[in-house]
Amino acid sequence: NDNMKKMVEWSTEANRVETEYLDKKIDHSLKVQSIYLDHISKNTQPPEELLLKDTAAQTKAMFEEMRGYADAASFSTVSRRGAHDALETFLRSAQSLDAQNASER
Repeated sequence: NDNMKKMVEWSTEANRVETEYLDKKIDHSLKVQSIYLDHISKNTQPPEELLLKDTAAQTKAMFEEMRGYADAASFSTVSRRGAHDALETFLRSAQSLDAQNASER
């Protein structure tokens, strides 16, 4: 019985020591990984003020390009003719209302 008790105590202590070792090893690995990832982050991302300036410039360029497309579509001959034809078709097919106010109908 005494040998069994000593063996259980030894096993428990060995497990405790091994667990402490693994805990320290994991903590150390996390610290190393955090330092490594911080280093990567600092070396791959431009400063925040440059990100904001670049975003503003890219957004402005995108809006200018979209405005160009909108202007071209709004004032081209094809667009005007299409809108004119659609309006004529609507006016020809529209029914006239007898009531002075459409909500009275």
